[in-house]
Amino acid sequence: MKIKIDDNLKKVAAAINLDAVDLNIFSKLLGNKMVVSGLLVDDPENYGLPVIMATGNAHVFDVVSALIEYLCVPAMTMETFDAFCDCIVMGDGDCPECGGELKFFENEGRELHDGDYYVPNSFIPEKTVYKCRVCGSTIKYDD
Repeated sequence: MKIKIDDNLKKVAAAINLDAVDLNIFSKLLGNKMVVSGLLVDDPENYGLPVIMATGNAHVFDVVSALIEYLCVPAMTMETFDAFCDCIVMGDGDCPECGGELKFFENEGRELHDGDYYVPNSFIPEKTVYKCRVCGSTIKYDD
């Protein structure tokens, strides 16, 4: 599990003085630390949700103590806390929306009218379409 790299994650990273280069590693580290602390559960139902919704009934004290203990945040400001609560929980899969697993759906393309009665028309695939098993998003990749 990881946290989506966006402005909120950058604010949390800035609170502990990390470079922008380390955001990929920090995203995975933060997700793993929150699972270890018991604050988040690595469940596909949590993918794509903000941290505040994925934590369920966790109290503010638990969230703040997990941030201070596992990330060594020197001073917890409201901006850091709000940014952390607005971070999006992602899975480790390919879906850009939630991090879930993508499943092949179909090929989109165009049909050439080069066939006749005995030979079918040719089909040229232009895009490969995948659907996310978790959030249902449709993702198209160029071939």
